Amino acid sequence: MQSRWHLTEIVSLRRAICQMADHIPPKSFSIARLQRANGRALKASESRYRRLFETAKDGILILDADTGKIVDVNPFLLELTGYSHGDFLGMYL
Repeated sequence: MQSRWHLTEIVSLRRAICQMADHIPPKSFSIARLQRANGRALKASESRYRRLFETAKDGILILDADTGKIVDVNPFLLELTGYSHGDFLGMYL
């Protein structure tokens, strides 16, 4: 009885390992390559965001969510208000 239980357990473990193997990338795939690709995608996303922020024809403030402190302001809002970038930084909403 005990040896049958072990055989059933081995079969179950083998199935689980085979299922996990379906989700493991091939050897040519590396974590470092994935990290580099993610880094490039993040930089591209940040660049697109920055371009939108800088060219928007709406005033945009970026606040620290915890404190309400202004951490960045776009050029359109500076033109609209006449304040400098430094005037806005550190203010609280």
